[in-house]
Amino acid sequence: MEDARAGDAAAFGRLARRVEPLVRRWALVRTGDPVRADEVVQSVLLRAHGHLSDFRGEARLETWLYRITANEAATLERKRGRPTMSLDRLGEEAVPVGEAAPAAAGADRADEIDALYAREVAGLVRAFFRELPDRQRQVFDLVDLQGHAAAEIAEILELSPSTVRVTLLRARRQIRARILEMHPELEEGYGRGL
Repeated sequence: MEDARAGDAAAFGRLARRVEPLVRRWALVRTGDPVRADEVVQSVLLRAHGHLSDFRGEARLETWLYRITANEAATLERKRGRPTMSLDRLGEEAVPVGEAAPAAAGADRADEIDALYAREVAGLVRAFFRELPDRQRQVFDLVDLQGHAAAEIAEILELSPSTVRVTLLRARRQIRARILEMHPELEEGYGRGL
């Protein structure tokens, strides 16, 4: 980091390669479109390169990059208009919700059924993820899909930890309600695969 801040192009290249997947994921969650996400990633890396000397280390690098990503995505949305999020375009890797591994050879029938159930529930979560409001989608992704703590997310999104928890609760409830609306038969087993 210090070498990159001092102007070492190779050091910045290594830093950019390390953070690019994370920035791409954030951009994809914000824009819902891989092409627009690529534009945001390029813009974020250019802005980070140009302003690396401004990074004082008071916040974590990830926090600083998340803020740049959020700002660049918002700027792109204003220029082009808000896109319609399409999970078909996002692909399953963009929203890796609890995918179950295929059952191992010799596994008993109950394990195979549980694995199938987990894949179906994960598919439903992916389908309803796109319906969440922006803030809920961001918090759900950062906490439930990426595994960050509420305090970390509060810092990244500049929210209080309690606001993060409430937003996450609302996102989970909305996804649960949509799943049960479409598949009321899951009421009894809801949560096994989540």
